[in-house]
Amino acid sequence: MADEFHVDDLMGLWRTGAVLMPEVGRQFALAAISLNDAGEGASLFQTSQGPSPLSGPWNLLRETVQGRVLGATAERCVRAGSALTKIADAYATTDYYSRADLEQYVDDKAEIRAGGNGTFQVPEVPVIPT
Repeated sequence: MADEFHVDDLMGLWRTGAVLMPEVGRQFALAAISLNDAGEGASLFQTSQGPSPLSGPWNLLRETVQGRVLGATAERCVRAGSALTKIADAYATTDYYSRADLEQYVDDKAEIRAGGNGTFQVPEVPVIPT
């Protein structure tokens, strides 16, 4: 049936929330940081008399894309990932077998990602300059 929920779905949901969404958020954050590196007063917009008339619109566009698009998307990806992980954990508490399977899955992934030291590393999202 289409409305059945399987352990594999639960593990996929958890993995999406704990690993994939934070990684997507990290990529958006890195893009925002790269755009920040384009900087105000880029040499492209400098003239012998000072800043070009284009520097103002460029800075506005850069700041809008950096903060409102890339930065906000990064933050939303991380929050969505956290929500998915909480949903998977909450569902697992309703079913003993799902809980045991999910715990084993998380432990197995921790071993693989940590190189055997037993700690799970969630991708860290860099701080986006404002």
